[in-house]
This record gives sequence, structure tokens and C-alpha cells, in this order.
Amino acid sequence: MQISGKNNHYFLLHSYLCISSIFYYHNLSIFFDAGLKRCTALLCDILALFLERKIILKKPIGTFRWILTQSRGYLKYTFILMLIGGLLSILGVYRAIASKKLVDTAILGSKPQTTTLLILLAILIIAEICLSSTNSILSARCRSKLSASIQKRIYDHILNCQWMELSGYHSSSLSTRLCNDADAVANAVTNTMPHLFTLIVLLASSFTALLYLEPAVALAAIIISPVCIFFSKLYGSKLKGVYKDSQEADALCRSFLQESVQNILILKTFCLERENYAGLSRLQDKKISLAVKKGYINTLSNTVIRLGSWSTFFIIFCWGANNLSGGVAAFGTLTALLQLISGIQAPFYGLASSVPELVASVGSAERLMELTSIPKEVEDNTDMESCCPIPDNSLLDIEFRNVCFSYKKNESLLKNLSFTVKAGEIVGLIGASGEGKTTIVRLLLALVTPDKGHIFIKYKGRKYQVSPSSRRFISYVPQGNTLFSGTVKSNLLHGNLTASDWDIHEAAVSSCSADFIEQLKDKYETVIGEKGSGLSEGQAQRLAIARAFLRKKPILVLDEATSSLNTETEAKILRSIRDLKHKPTCIIITHRPSALALCNRIFKLEKGMLYEIYSDNSMPETVEERYASSCI
Repeated sequence: MQISGKNNHYFLLHSYLCISSIFYYHNLSIFFDAGLKRCTALLCDILALFLERKIILKKPIGTFRWILTQSRGYLKYTFILMLIGGLLSILGVYRAIASKKLVDTAILGSKPQTTTLLILLAILIIAEICLSSTNSILSARCRSKLSASIQKRIYDHILNCQWMELSGYHSSSLSTRLCNDADAVANAVTNTMPHLFTLIVLLASSFTALLYLEPAVALAAIIISPVCIFFSKLYGSKLKGVYKDSQEADALCRSFLQESVQNILILKTFCLERENYAGLSRLQDKKISLAVKKGYINTLSNTVIRLGSWSTFFIIFCWGANNLSGGVAAFGTLTALLQLISGIQAPFYGLASSVPELVASVGSAERLMELTSIPKEVEDNTDMESCCPIPDNSLLDIEFRNVCFSYKKNESLLKNLSFTVKAGEIVGLIGASGEGKTTIVRLLLALVTPDKGHIFIKYKGRKYQVSPSSRRFISYVPQGNTLFSGTVKSNLLHGNLTASDWDIHEAAVSSCSADFIEQLKDKYETVIGEKGSGLSEGQAQRLAIARAFLRKKPILVLDEATSSLNTETEAKILRSIRDLKHKPTCIIITHRPSALALCNRIFKLEKGMLYEIYSDNSMPETVEERYASSCI
């Protein structure tokens, strides 16, 4: 069967309209299902705040300034992304106009012009594909680099800020800010901001073209879309509370799982498996209930928006059918309207999605700004290294002079402490838990600063105020397990990055670690897990001592460093401390009499006051007896 003449034109038009409609329906469905389902109701609430003049962006002008400051070097790429996005929007509108002309020309039967317009349409499509691909690659590259740059800046600040202020933050909160919040800020600069600009250009160009083709349809489209979004706020406001409850339920569930896994040994030994399983079920039931409720409200909100979208689409078809039947409009105009209407609707929905993303990035930036507001450690004016370079193998004295310290106002922990530890001397420090023994170590390490008094390190008769720079003269073995995930060797090298294999082996022998290391499958290259997983508490403690020995600094501080060792191993390590070649000035915090037998002097901390209860002038055999009497 042959189709010719006018029927042929109608056949071509019908085919084109069917394909265009299918393409439009497909894109519309993808857009709604992928984008609006996730956050439409919540985002509409944000848009409603704009309409009610309650927009919260009045406050964080300084936050935007901070974001731009952090993005220096990448803003030029943001500008390029905006240009590409704007050009894509204009090309999309021009493609709709070209489609109109193509259909009208095909109906008129002008083959040369039809061929020319087909070539133009193909060029436009290829250009859009190339620009879109370039935009995606550039955006992903810039986002990754900017996120890494922000992470490094914040991480560097964390490493150099005051420990006391930083200790108030939970470790999971810090890691979340470093990762998620940094990514959110980078995404705002390299994705959200260019996307907002692209949507605005698309809205302006589509509305202009639609206004030129059919003003009544343009006005209807520009009114219906925002009105529907506004009315969907009635459901979106309800979603806000449910969303918050859902997030809290999810956080509780995550915390429950994390703590259960970390303490699985306790669960097993106390036979709490069944109770914990029931507890998880209760938390999940609440989480599921909130998720269902959120989905129900979200569906109602999306229904309102879909109703507005299909209403606009239906208006166009009514207009087209009426005008085509009356011979007023051309087929090409209808095809252009079908494409341009999505260029008006999509920006409104996109803005409803992008604005909350931008607001969320402001929240992330404020969380990062909170970290950068933590004061950095201040070096003392009499910096030890700059004023008088001190060799690492020097003999140093430690002096506390009238030192007072408190973590809370009007609650003094240390009161007028004054004592001196002479170079090469081994001093023991005892006292009940919570008296402030570890605080004395923190003061020496300049992790906290005294409320009153001074702490000095003396070298050749000259005194230097302790500061962050003086830590380079101190080896420290803290309480608990302080190993990193990695190999045994990499953990020891934290003490001295330039240590040779012989130095590592020597430190391992001195800390009684060499024997068990040699029995490991890969010896020094054996990988240990988080917090020394795969090692016993005693083995982990010996590696921490070996790390301090490898550092070979003039001052050695051990805070309950032998608490997990048996008596024989502890005695060997204590003799190693006494026999260290560089003869460090040593402070040992302990409750074990065997460690105190090594000390030249023993101090007891009680009710904020420090008392010397033993010195070399006492008989060695009375050390344990004096310690026992001091604990009564």
C-alpha cells in the first residue's frame, strides 16, 4: 500500500508525534520516579519557606563566604560548568524550535529544507551529548579534588588544634564531618550551584520561547507548577517530623549494632544473644513503621505534583486539538509546546530538589566551620628548638612550679604542684583513680595548659616553657590499646620513621616483643587489625613500649604501661628501661610495687596535692611496704 500527498504528511506527523510523546512520557516518568520520590515533600517545605519569607539563608552569608574561600582554585571550573549547563539549556530550547520547523517543513513537502533541518537537529543532538559528557566528567573530577582539598585542610587543622577543645567531639562525629560534610560542600560548589544556574537558564529560555509561540499556555504553565508545589507543602510539613523521627530511629539502630559488635565478647559470656536479638527487632519495627508512614505521606505529596504536571500536559493537548481542528495552529507548534513545557516544569521540580541540597551543604559547612573555630596550639615565644637546638640524646630536667589545673571552673584538680625530676632520674607516680595522674602527663605534653604556674624543661641550666614543640623530646606510652591497623613494623615506625631494621629489632628485644613477633606468620610484616586485633592485651602493650623505645627521646613517660604484663615480663622490661643507653628522664604511673622498686623517688597524688613518699635515701626493701601503707 502506498501513502502519498497530504496523507503522507499526516502519516509522518503522526509518527513524529507518537515518538515525541513516548519520549516525553518516558522522561517524565524517570524524572518523577528517580527524583521526586526521594525528597519532594521535604523540599517543597523548603520552597514554601521561601514563599513565606522565612528563608534561613539570611543567616549563613558568612558560611557562603567560607565555602567560596575553601573553593579557591576551583571556582573557575564552577563557572565553566555553569556556562556548559546554560548552553545545554539553550540548545535544548533551540532543538524544540528546530523540531517545530522540521515538522512544518515536512508537512509542506519541502525536501531540501527538511534535509537541512534534519542535519541541524542531528548536530544539536550530538552537541548536547558531547557537552553533557564533558560536563559530567569535569564535575566528577572537580568534586573529587575539591572534597579531598577540604578534607586535607580540616584534617590539618584537627592535627594542630588544641587537644582539650577537640576531645569534646566524638570520634564518629569527626570522621563524619571529614568525609560526608566535606563531600556535601564540594558537591554544592561543583554540582548544585551549576545545576541551579542551568535550571534558571532553562526556565527563562523555555518560558521566553513558549511565550513567543503561545502566551496563554506559557502563563498557565508558569502558574500551575509552583502552585502545585506550594499545595504539596501541606503534606510536606507533616513529612518533616516523620523524617526527623526516622533519622533518630536509624541512628539508634546503627548505634545498637555498633556497640553490640564491639562488645560481642560480653554478649556471649553473659549469654545475652537472644535478648540483644529481641532488642534489635524492636528497634527495626519502629524504623519500619516510620518508613511506611513516610512513604504514605510522600506518595500523597507526589500525587499533588503529578496532578499539576499532567494538568499542564492535558491543557496543551486540549489547546492543540482545538486549534488544529479549527485550522488555527500548526502541527509543529504542538510538538514544540510538548517539549518546551517540560523545560518549564523540570526547573521548578529541580529547584525544589537543589535548594534543599544547597541548604544542607550550608549545614555541612557550618559543622566544618565549627571545627576550624577550635583554636590552634600556640607555640611559646621561647621555642626550644629555635632558641637553642637540643640534641635528641640530651639529658633534660623537668620542673613543675606552683601548677594549678581544673577541667571545670571552681573544681580544682591539681593544687600548687611543685616538684622537679632530675635528668636520668626514674620517678614513680601513684594515687587513686581520678586524682589527676594522667593530667600531669597531659600538662607535660602541653596537651592542656595550667590555670596557674609554669612547667619547664631544663637543659644545661636554661629553662624552657613546655609547648607543642617540646613534645619532640618525649616518648609516651599511654593507657590502653593505642595500636593502628597495619603491620607490626608500621606500628613501630610511628616511633621513628627513619629507624633501621636493626633499630626495630633492638627495640623489640628490649620490650620483650621479639619472641612473639618471630612466632607470627609474617613476623614484622604481619598485619594486625583495629586496636591490635589478633594480639593479646599484653602483646599490644609490649609493642607500644617498643614504639616508645624506638623513639629514643630524653624523656620517657609510661602511664600504666605494664598493667597487662605478667610479673616476669614486667621485670625484664623495667630492667630494660633502667639500662637504656640514652638514660632518659622517666616518669612511671603505676599501681604495681614491682615497677616502683625501679624508681629513684616515688610521689603520691592525693586530693590535688603531691607528696614525696620515697627516695633513694630510703631502704630499698621498704618500697613495697611504703606503697602498701600509702594506699590505706
